[in-house]
Amino acid sequence: MAGTTHVESLINAADIGVLFSNKKVHGEGISNALIEYMALGKPVIANDAGGTKEIIENEINGYLLNDESEEEIANLINNLLNDPRKMEIMGKNSKERIYKDFTLERMGTAFEKIYQETL
Repeated sequence: MAGTTHVESLINAADIGVLFSNKKVHGEGISNALIEYMALGKPVIANDAGGTKEIIENEINGYLLNDESEEEIANLINNLLNDPRKMEIMGKNSKERIYKDFTLERMGTAFEKIYQETL
């Protein structure tokens, strides 16, 4: 499968980031796709799998789902698409969340601290 170097333009063509991971996979970290959606100011809809709950605050920067039906998920997507102001607010909250807590500098400092404490 060929990859793309145009991730930013593809994400910017979307209004919402949607990601559903396999809930049976244990130990999955935070999805890079979610971080990319959020860094570009997109609200996100994802299931509560792996580290997703570490970055999505339900109804603040998106929706964190558990056992919703396909119809309920479709309704969430449609309701969000029909409320541009809510999409804008959630997207802004997403971007702020990433730039506040998930910059390379901040994460690098946190990793370095863990390594130093371990030594």
